[in-house]
Amino acid sequence: MIEQKAALLAVYAVLLLAACILPFALQLRNYKYPSAWTIDRVYGVALALGGLALLAARPWPGLTGPLVLSIAFAAPLVLSGAGYAIGGLLALPLVAAATWWDPSLRLDATRAGIFMVVGILAGALPRLLPRTEGAPPLPSLLAIFLLGVAAVSLTGFMGSPQGFGTVWHHWSVYVGSSQALLGGAIPFQDYPVQYGMGPTLLVAALCGQECWTGTYIAAAATNLLYLLAMAGCVVLLVRRLPMGLALVALAAMGCAILMWTGYPPDFKGPIATPSVDGLRFFPLATLLFFIVAAEERGFRLDAAGHALWLLGLVWSPEAAFYATVVWWPYLALRRAQTIGATSVTEVAIEVLRGAGLAIAATAAAFAALAALFWIAYHQWPSIAGFTTYVRNPPGILPANPTGPIWLGLAAAAVVAVAQLRADARGIRVGLACLMGLLGAGSYYLGRSHDNNVLNLLPFVVLALTAAVAIGVKDVASGFAQVALASLVAFLATFGFESWDVAARSGRAWNIGPSRFINDIRLATPESSALLDESLANSPSKHAPAADAAAAQDWLRARGEGPPLWVSPSLLLPYGTPGPVWTAMNDVGAYALLPHDEVEGFIRNGAQHLNRPGWILVDRSQPTPWPALFLAAYSVTEQRDFGGYTAYRLTPK
Repeated sequence: MIEQKAALLAVYAVLLLAACILPFALQLRNYKYPSAWTIDRVYGVALALGGLALLAARPWPGLTGPLVLSIAFAAPLVLSGAGYAIGGLLALPLVAAATWWDPSLRLDATRAGIFMVVGILAGALPRLLPRTEGAPPLPSLLAIFLLGVAAVSLTGFMGSPQGFGTVWHHWSVYVGSSQALLGGAIPFQDYPVQYGMGPTLLVAALCGQECWTGTYIAAAATNLLYLLAMAGCVVLLVRRLPMGLALVALAAMGCAILMWTGYPPDFKGPIATPSVDGLRFFPLATLLFFIVAAEERGFRLDAAGHALWLLGLVWSPEAAFYATVVWWPYLALRRAQTIGATSVTEVAIEVLRGAGLAIAATAAAFAALAALFWIAYHQWPSIAGFTTYVRNPPGILPANPTGPIWLGLAAAAVVAVAQLRADARGIRVGLACLMGLLGAGSYYLGRSHDNNVLNLLPFVVLALTAAVAIGVKDVASGFAQVALASLVAFLATFGFESWDVAARSGRAWNIGPSRFINDIRLATPESSALLDESLANSPSKHAPAADAAAAQDWLRARGEGPPLWVSPSLLLPYGTPGPVWTAMNDVGAYALLPHDEVEGFIRNGAQHLNRPGWILVDRSQPTPWPALFLAAYSVTEQRDFGGYTAYRLTPK
């Protein structure tokens, strides 16, 4: 339950409120600007204290560890001044925590060489290409688009055991939700929708004979939109920066989206886990791009901004929150600046006016969506069903106080520092980028795994880029530059086991998902063996995949729909869209929810759908799932298949 994170939620609320209040406080006419030197030194002292604390709390790095080797990244900044070099050094303890999977990581000679060359070159590039003309827009975006196409097209890693299991598990959530929708189930009543109605409707619209290809297309398309929107923000922000620094920022953004979100301990690719990439964040990215473009190009088209905000509202509860905390504070600040609100009373009125408009617009939009839901299903959406995953984030962990979260917080702080001396436009841009980072950062509040922070690195890169573009002094600038360079160089710390296995099996250059979709049918002994290999390191026992394949073949021969597959693999069986007997069809999506809530959804589906179906249970270990279904269904037939038993269930 999210209540377990009360302290973390309180800290987050304070940060969010402070970030909102800061630009309005800067409007006050009696505000006395601290000197740029003072701001910079205070930020540097905070970084130094935090870095020393992290060094003391973590294992001491070896000479070939990333932290020690990356000291060289700050060397090129010495030529710009001691403050820049010091700021660069202060970034290193924060970035080093990104290798959470091995805090004592050591690099071999080859990887250390790549790491050093890339990092030093990235650090030196602003001096090697000093002309203040930014990155060439069209060539830059074309290049990053082509890299994105390659990243979402190459699917060879799916032929490795770990890649195969990862993709099957993570795609199952989208396929299962879309199949339930197409099969007649009512969202939020018969089943909770983990990632929102936007992705579910998109995948459902792309379903043909099966929904797996549709999931791939949806993930690939939204990943590319996410990449282009965020890269577009960078290109616009760096227009007045040295070309070398602009290219480093653009490279860091490309790496953040295409590489860091692909699970660095065993890199697979951005397509493997759609919920950490475009399918989660592209509505926010497009809104940020619109705001940055409007500010950099000097136009106002609020109707388009409202449309993008509504896209976030429709997409998912998370996207609604992200878009709301960016769009409405930005509008309120822009109005306060336009009308010249400078007294406490005037500023307070504008803040309250903006908050009131945000609340009213959000309430009206949700009321309209609820009305559309009623038209479609002749009942109102369940608030409890809509907020199921907000209240019950899967796999809750305590926040790691020595993890990479401090890099995200330092990036947020450097944008705030930049706002303190910025002009009106710079303050607005800074607010949008800061709220984008903090809004997206709510994703970390649920599970709070260190890898969640790595999935947020695109917004960290945007914040760092915005700070440098708005203007910061030497320590803060050095911090941002070395942090950006490090995010490129640290790719040398990644593991690539899944790709190595795929290369050895001749699958590395596979394009598209067709081979993977054939494998999840479990139609051949090789496919069953691949699934068994993917579960080989699981701490739980499991029955042979061939037994599950035999059961599913028998059910297909009888003309039955796909069963609910209850197994430690937590996978959705391959099936074609059609009428469903239960919407709780994917154990992996619902296994970590409270059992009483799961039982409620099962009961609702039994009453509404009123269809019989099959549940396929791995008998190798106890599971609560049969008992949850037997509260609403009766067993009318059963059959054993090796280590599995199939039960035919009929609603009571």
